Amino acid sequence: MSLFISREEESKSGIREILNACQCRSPQGIRLRNQRKIYRPDERQTLQKELNAIAALLPLVAQNDPQVIEAQSQLMRLRELQGTLSMLEKGKLLNDTNFFELKSAMGIFKNLANLKALNLHAQTQFEDCSQALALLDPSKTQNPGFHIYSDYSDLLKDIRTEKRQLELKIAKAKVAERPQLMRQRSLLVSRETAEEDRIRQELGKALSVHLPTLKANVQACAQLDFRLAKAELAQKWGATQPIIAEKNQAANLQNAVHPIIAQKLEQQGSQFSPQSIRLEPGSTVISGANMAGKSIALQTVFINLLITQMGYFPVAEALSTPLFDFFTFDTSQSGELNKGLSSFGLEAVKIRNHYRKSQSKRGLIIMDEPARGTNPAEA
Repeated sequence: MSLFISREEESKSGIREILNACQCRSPQGIRLRNQRKIYRPDERQTLQKELNAIAALLPLVAQNDPQVIEAQSQLMRLRELQGTLSMLEKGKLLNDTNFFELKSAMGIFKNLANLKALNLHAQTQFEDCSQALALLDPSKTQNPGFHIYSDYSDLLKDIRTEKRQLELKIAKAKVAERPQLMRQRSLLVSRETAEEDRIRQELGKALSVHLPTLKANVQACAQLDFRLAKAELAQKWGATQPIIAEKNQAANLQNAVHPIIAQKLEQQGSQFSPQSIRLEPGSTVISGANMAGKSIALQTVFINLLITQMGYFPVAEALSTPLFDFFTFDTSQSGELNKGLSSFGLEAVKIRNHYRKSQSKRGLIIMDEPARGTNPAEA
């Protein structure tokens, strides 16, 4: 799926601010949001599932359901795991911090999996990772922390016992005796470190067997976090579930609002005038006097149709739309004048490119005052 829009036009349309308003709580959810996925027409069922999950979560979010609050609390505790999982996959030696991150994450996975009703609404599923968690808790203490426990190895237990006894001797020893005892302790520390590294290597191998489960649960966290954030945003903006129309049907927006512009107007004591429009296949022209709000109307249409295909609820009383192969938004004010073209020449090239693309794909092409850089007769 392609989004043809310059950085300047992206800024003007407000898409960045809209996506940033979707407040995910975990690094995994934030990364999923920042991918800015636009569902392709052949992903219609996947998009519908996403929208249905958000619709199911909305009542729970609105009621501040205890499971929603608990999930958000758990997701806030989740650390970035990408580096640790990559090391595990490549067979690199993990340190105690890596193991702690995995142990903490698995505890969070377990807690989130227990929120049965929430996962049913969110259409998320967590896999059982109790066997992997047991590897990091050999004593079954359920302690959230981690270190290389003596229970991992009889040899390690013996070395540590000998080291403690030696340290007691050192504490009671005379000054002249201490250098020899300290050398003995250094040897024991070296043996302890070697044994700990061996255990870390074996632990990594054992955990790598559970890597698919860990990755699946990380993805489930990202999905749950992102969908909860979308539901919160829909509630905040009074957004509604869209209807995905069949191919070649019209896009229909009823009382659509540009949420960012509406928010700024509200701060100034003004109100946004909702926009209603029906876009049939082919060309639609919006005309009107200067300062009548045509540019804002175009931005409102573009934003709501785009975020719908990104799996967000549009800010409208009702919206139905087919799925597009690409999106583009052009304003006459923007241009790459470093290509040796006049503003009109650049626009002509863009229109040509849009036309060629539209011959094989269905796209939403919005142009704000095309050819304003020349007179209507020449255009």
